Amino acid sequence: MSLPKLVLRIFRDNPYHIYTARDLENIFSAKYDLGLSKSKITMILYRFYQKKLINRTPTQLADGYYYSLKNKALLHKIHQTHLFPYTIKDKHLYLDQITLSNFAELSCDNKLDLKKINHFNFLKNYEHNLDSPAMISMLTTIIGFIMCDGSINEFKNSVKLFFRRKYDACLFMEKFLGIFKFEDIVCRLNNKGGSYDIILRKASSAADFFYFLGAPKGNKVFQPFIVPDWIYQGPDEIKRIFLSTVIGNEGSAPSNNRWRIQFVLSKCEEHLSNLLSFLNQIRAMLYHFGITTSHIQLRKQKGRQFYGRFYIKGKENLHKFYNGFSFLYASEKQEVLNDLIFRDKISGRVMRNDRSEHPMIPLGDD
Repeated sequence: MSLPKLVLRIFRDNPYHIYTARDLENIFSAKYDLGLSKSKITMILYRFYQKKLINRTPTQLADGYYYSLKNKALLHKIHQTHLFPYTIKDKHLYLDQITLSNFAELSCDNKLDLKKINHFNFLKNYEHNLDSPAMISMLTTIIGFIMCDGSINEFKNSVKLFFRRKYDACLFMEKFLGIFKFEDIVCRLNNKGGSYDIILRKASSAADFFYFLGAPKGNKVFQPFIVPDWIYQGPDEIKRIFLSTVIGNEGSAPSNNRWRIQFVLSKCEEHLSNLLSFLNQIRAMLYHFGITTSHIQLRKQKGRQFYGRFYIKGKENLHKFYNGFSFLYASEKQEVLNDLIFRDKISGRVMRNDRSEHPMIPLGDD
């Protein structure tokens, strides 16, 4: 009996049992004395799933997909527990937000209303430059930073932005002063982790202005906030700058040559719904540019607040991200992505050249 038929027989003998690829690997090792790799079994399971011969969880769990021939109900329960493994009031409302996959179409015509901002003291020295693309882009970047790796203190008199590398901090400060040249801004080494802080001092008027634009103040874990409409429904270029900023802040670089970027944000239980709304705004904006994301997962560590995360997964999605966005002011992450994309392009050229020299070699049926 062929290997695929052996795998299918295991499912048919136990139609309501739940399996992972690792489970099947162990079964083949113990029952059939076959040392099959997990990757080979995963490929067989994927083909069965594509042909609708078995069912699986909608997304990968911590140890991969879960499969069953007939037990869809248990697969659904396992998946929901993976996404949100906590007993909380109105859990079903959160689950609707977590599994959201249909996003409303975003418009591109909502612009910052200059008539509503020109009275702010912060802008009195820059009135001649209010509608410049460079200023709007910088304001977009600042709002994105303050929502993630930055802060306005609760008294609204200080603004701080966080950078891993001095290069990125200095680059930001140079661009910032190129537009807001009268501000008192410094770059300081953060002794806690060898990172760098950009601090805008004597910043009451600036903080008040950024807060008006949609940036939160105080401890963001305990503050609800959403992406303001002038960004969320704004021109595509503004959306791109914002996404590049927040993903540069809270997105992880692809690790171990895996085609995925993780985006994580924390919030207290009181504001879980707001956390999910914000994450879904980010997912909707990515979807606007043709980039799909995983469902949101909620997690909680002992002694800490909740955090929500989702993934940009797959080679196609990461190529789209690379071509349209960046890890803005996070060069250490961008370098990892650049290397992954470069090696994939080199590998693709080598494969095409190899195939052109051997046109009779079959390329497979997938």
